[in-house]
Amino acid sequence: MSDADLLTAAQVADRLQIKTETILVWYREGRIPGHRLSHRTLRFRFADVFTALEADRSRAGRARRRRPAATAP
Repeated sequence: MSDADLLTAAQVADRLQIKTETILVWYREGRIPGHRLSHRTLRFRFADVFTALEADRSRAGRARRRRPAATAP
């Protein structure tokens, strides 16, 4: 992994067109992987983030399909 592969939370957020804080929350929740370079420096590989989000989305889709249909009284 080279330094060129590593992005800040702001750069990842910009690519995904979401807020930087969302990236940081997802990292803290364990939804996306990140690399701590020091106690203040956090970086992300975009391919890893994208893969994690796709897997999360896929799991959410399967969970929705498993819910039983509501029955009428």
